[in-house]
Amino acid sequence: MWLRREALSGASPFDEDAFAYFEESDLCWRLWLRGWTVCYDNQLPTVVHDIGQTSSRLPRELCQFHSFKNRFRAVLRYTERRTLLSMFPRHIAWCLVIAAGLAIQGHPRQSVAAMRGLIWNARRASLIVQERRRIRAARAISDQELFAQVGTTLSLRDLRRQTAQGDDAEMRARAALLTTEQTRADSYP
Repeated sequence: MWLRREALSGASPFDEDAFAYFEESDLCWRLWLRGWTVCYDNQLPTVVHDIGQTSSRLPRELCQFHSFKNRFRAVLRYTERRTLLSMFPRHIAWCLVIAAGLAIQGHPRQSVAAMRGLIWNARRASLIVQERRRIRAARAISDQELFAQVGTTLSLRDLRRQTAQGDDAEMRARAALLTTEQTRADSYP
């Protein structure tokens, strides 16, 4: 991620309460709301990231907790009132469905952790309201303008297709990297 120093003036790059999971999205959302452009540039050199290396060493419950906590917190903090009234019930419903799915699949501790992420935000409601006011005062664009920049909402089918395409691209990049590393290793005596 490349950032202009001016874009971060007056704000920390990452929210300390986010800890992990969704912290880069949180930062991008804040930058967009302040009027900065956030974009993906496919002309930059390819970087292969070993996804999940940190989380593979952490308890899954910790990952679920922070993931649910941070996404929900971002929705609560950054959306305008009208958008929040639309997103809030849907987001709660999806979180409950996912938590129920985790429990049904035999992951009750992860299910509880997901619910704890929601409860974490409920317990900090007054702080989140204060943050919403501060963010609203610094806001340079509306949700409507932001969503026009970000793009359209994906259906679950679109999301699955994008994930599959991303997984294919990642596998090709990893294979190319491994081939390059093997070629380098073979060239040493």
